[in-house]
Amino acid sequence: MMNVCLVDDQRAVVDSLKNGIRWEKLPVDKVYTACSAREAKLILKNFPVDVLLSDIEMPEEDRISLCLWAKKEIADIECIFLTSHADFEYAREAIRMGSFDYILQPVRYEDVEKALLRVWERVCEKQKMQNMINSQRLFMEQKNHMFDVLTANIMAENWAEAEQLYSHLPEIYGV
Repeated sequence: MMNVCLVDDQRAVVDSLKNGIRWEKLPVDKVYTACSAREAKLILKNFPVDVLLSDIEMPEEDRISLCLWAKKEIADIECIFLTSHADFEYAREAIRMGSFDYILQPVRYEDVEKALLRVWERVCEKQKMQNMINSQRLFMEQKNHMFDVLTANIMAENWAEAEQLYSHLPEIYGV
C-alpha cells in the first residue's frame, strides 16, 4: 500500500480530489491533504508519503519547487502534477525533474486513478529493489560472520565446530 499527499492552493480542488477519487479501489493506505507548500512540507517531514499529487504552481512556490524539495528530502517519492497550464514549458520542466505524470485540470478522476495505479507499479518495483539490496547486505553480513566464527574455531582448535561450519561453506559461498 502507498500513501498519497494531495496539494493545491484551492481547498475546493483538494476536497474534490479527496471525495471524487475512488480510493477504496486503489492500493492507497492514507491520503493526506495540504493547501500550501508549507503544509505539504510539514506532512512530508512527519508522515511516510510515496506520492505527491500536487498543483504545479502555487502562490508561495515557484513552478515545481515543492516537488524538487520533496525529491531532495525523500529520495523515493513520486510526483504527479496537476495543472491548468497546457504550456509545453511546464511539461518540459516537470519531465526534466523526473515527475511521474502531468495531468491537465480540470482533472477527470479516472485519469488520476489510472496515474495512481501506474505509479503503484513503480513504487512496488522500488520496494522490491530495496528489499533485494537489504537482503544482499544481510546475506553478506551473515556470510562474513560465518567466516569469522569458522576462523575463530580453527584458531581455538575447536575442530568439530569448525568442521560443521566448513561443511556449510559450499552452500553459503555458492561453490
